Amino acid sequence: MGLTDNQQLVVRPQTFKEMPKVAVYQYTGVLVNENHRVESGAVVADSEEAAREKLRKYSFEKVKLQKIVGSSGFFMGFAANVK
Repeated sequence: MGLTDNQQLVVRPQTFKEMPKVAVYQYTGVLVNENHRVESGAVVADSEEAAREKLRKYSFEKVKLQKIVGSSGFFMGFAANVK
């Protein structure tokens, strides 16, 4: 079933409220399983608690998080270490 010349395909864009709520956090933490090495990077998560939980899976302790906002956070999300 195709469109005729007089018909138009109407696509409703997502509103801001329908978009998923994710944030990018910059982290610095101690990696326990490799001689207590300090490592830093970015993690994409729904909340700060979810970011800490994702990092805990990789044996991070003493994690400091800072939320990255704006265009920096948007572009950093594509190159995040933990998604």
